[in-house]
Amino acid sequence: MGVTRIIPPWEAMVGSGTVFVEVWKVALLLALIILIWKLSTSYFKRLEWTAENYQKRRVPYSLGVILLAAAIMSLFLGASTTFVLYIITIWLAGWIDDFFGSSFPKGIRGHMMYFVQRGEWTTGLMKIIFTSAAALFVVVSEVDLILGWESIISLFIFVLSPHVTNILDTRPLRVWKWTSCHFLIYFIMIPSLHGGEVIVFVLAMMTIWWYIEKTKQAMLGDNGAALVGGIIAWFGFSTLPFIVKIVMVLLYTVLTLMAERISFHEKIQQSRLLKWIDQWGWKEI
Repeated sequence: MGVTRIIPPWEAMVGSGTVFVEVWKVALLLALIILIWKLSTSYFKRLEWTAENYQKRRVPYSLGVILLAAAIMSLFLGASTTFVLYIITIWLAGWIDDFFGSSFPKGIRGHMMYFVQRGEWTTGLMKIIFTSAAALFVVVSEVDLILGWESIISLFIFVLSPHVTNILDTRPLRVWKWTSCHFLIYFIMIPSLHGGEVIVFVLAMMTIWWYIEKTKQAMLGDNGAALVGGIIAWFGFSTLPFIVKIVMVLLYTVLTLMAERISFHEKIQQSRLLKWIDQWGWKEI
């Protein structure tokens, strides 16, 4: 399709048939992340950079900073500079919405109509613009044929994934489960993901994230949810076959349109199975 395929670092490591996990490097990065976790959470609490969770408790939205640090540190494991720049931009867009935004209006359509009708900018609209610009940057940087179908599908993935992930972030571990489902698909479809220092790092970060959010020490906020959506988008863009990318775009488009009309949380609560899956790992009080 005229696209330059990105070779993930874990594929390069398993090319010879032997996986060398550099334990010391991963351990050092994880130690730094744990330090950032403790410092950032304390700092956010001191400055009252918090938001109400579903229990009306004030929780620091510092989890996104921890995951951002992990994304930046992935450069030492062979991550692409383009990936890191995209993630930083996505995180910044979410941070602006967390710090300056309000709960109204909601949805892509809501922010656009608010601007059209009142001529006033919202942080949500700025987030849409930032995300779209970051997505275009990735496509221009990584895809050879800019006007081809590959670039169009990739653009939609990079724009919609952060948005959909943000929509789901209304209960603890919901985004974590959404992310886990994506990585399970990557594991199944890409055999080379079964080894290497990158996958060890990813699994360790998923565990740290799970513990922090389960114990309600920090929440993702818009900055963290958008960032996670960007990570999901990058892995999908980098590894999945074109036909699967089309399926991803269709799924994200359907979920985006549904979110304009219904509440995902209410639908989850109405389904016994979905409610059980949603509450696994934490207990609603």
